[in-house]
Amino acid sequence: MLSHFEMCLAAMDQAGADRAPLERFLDALAATGDVARSLTLAGVPDAADQFVRSTWRVIDRGEAFELAAVFAFGRESLIPAMFAHVLEGEHCMPLLRDYLIRHVQLDEEVHTPLAMRMVATLCGDDPARWATARRAVLDALEARTRMWDGIVARLPDDDLAVA
Repeated sequence: MLSHFEMCLAAMDQAGADRAPLERFLDALAATGDVARSLTLAGVPDAADQFVRSTWRVIDRGEAFELAAVFAFGRESLIPAMFAHVLEGEHCMPLLRDYLIRHVQLDEEVHTPLAMRMVATLCGDDPARWATARRAVLDALEARTRMWDGIVARLPDDDLAVA
């Protein structure tokens, strides 16, 4: 059985995606141990670069409850609907379909419920924690929107007609 990451790489290969920026990033990260520097050294496309940097800022500075909230509300709870939309199209390649189906199932059935309980436990009855968590989630959602806008901006016009 392939790991989640290995499934993603196989789907990228099947789709003919350019893995070079990802591989350069992983090589740089292994060499430096520094995420921000590795993004720069690898020449990661700007939309992905900015998304990773925004995520890493939360990891670097955030309290556990902020990380949990960003994970729960900025990733796990929204990804199933986002990926389900991709699965509706006939343009989805088999390995990408398998990857997305697995992702949706894990997020809906396991990750989201556990993540929501984690946030509730960590924030508890503290309104200040909930307010801070809310701000972190909104920032994460804005970063995700900017990432997708950046991806769409790089697509050829004929690819947009499919969507």
